[in-house]
Amino acid sequence: MPTIEGQISDFTFKRNGREWKDEISATIDINNPVILTGINGGGKTLTLRGIQLFSELISEPTESKKEKFEKLMEETGIKEISLTYKMPWAYYWDSDEEIGQFYDIEVGDIDTFLTGFQGVREYGDYANYRNPKHGADIGEAEILVLNLNVYVETKYTRKNGSGAYKSPYQRRIGYDISDSGKFGHSQATVEIQEGWDTDEDGNLYEDWDELIGEFRFPRFFNKWKRIDDFIDSGTIIQFGPDELEKSILNNTGIKIEYNYQKFDDYQFWDAKKAYKFRMYPALLLSIDEGYNLGLDKIQVLSKINKDFPEFNNSGTRGREKVIRN
Repeated sequence: MPTIEGQISDFTFKRNGREWKDEISATIDINNPVILTGINGGGKTLTLRGIQLFSELISEPTESKKEKFEKLMEETGIKEISLTYKMPWAYYWDSDEEIGQFYDIEVGDIDTFLTGFQGVREYGDYANYRNPKHGADIGEAEILVLNLNVYVETKYTRKNGSGAYKSPYQRRIGYDISDSGKFGHSQATVEIQEGWDTDEDGNLYEDWDELIGEFRFPRFFNKWKRIDDFIDSGTIIQFGPDELEKSILNNTGIKIEYNYQKFDDYQFWDAKKAYKFRMYPALLLSIDEGYNLGLDKIQVLSKINKDFPEFNNSGTRGREKVIRN
């Protein structure tokens, strides 16, 4: 069964009180740990506990999980918390896997696309060919590999006063195009006119060549939408770039078009062939429990001890908390 796995990529947290002037936020990358530091009773464990309960609610919404999460928010004075899940989708021009199974991918706006086209492997800097004074024209471009990441950010904001009747849950969908993924680097070919040449009869003709380069684009988000019934509508079932096509074209120049003919062959009733979405909740562990993880995790934690010896020698081993995503 193909599984699209969502991992927590970002979080924000803000508590009521004068000591909390601003929210705290962090981006979590693979093998790149985030360390929360502060005074005793400053809210470190509370932040991690909030992330844990919110992620459990998002990954599998139930009434009991919702009540447990909202009770923590109310009793501890948490004003706002958000979690962002990241789901990678890959495309390879000669493959019908993942996003290519249902969508046709092409460059729809060459000028916008070239703003993210970089790392050219041949012929040097492509920007020289875009400068009109060099007399070069840009031809067609073809996407070879596309690493599209879809982001789903869910936010809880505790309401007071006249706004208390509104649902405290909101959600927005975003995306970016990263350098690398399942099929390697995001890569495309771009035709450029290097100049003019003459044939055997002395006739002028355009001399075209092809650039092979990599591309990437930063993250964009659509507007927030309120979730009125979180139990019925809070589950994340986000298939690829659905409802993002127009924004992707405007910001990247890449046209992603749903292909109904391809979807006719999608056997959604077959558990072995249909896609399954799985959002992983965060686990709250002690450091002692953390060291029972796999070798790769142990190496990451060992690096923290070397880089930050004050944590290793603080005498709090076994009481500090870490998030495993």
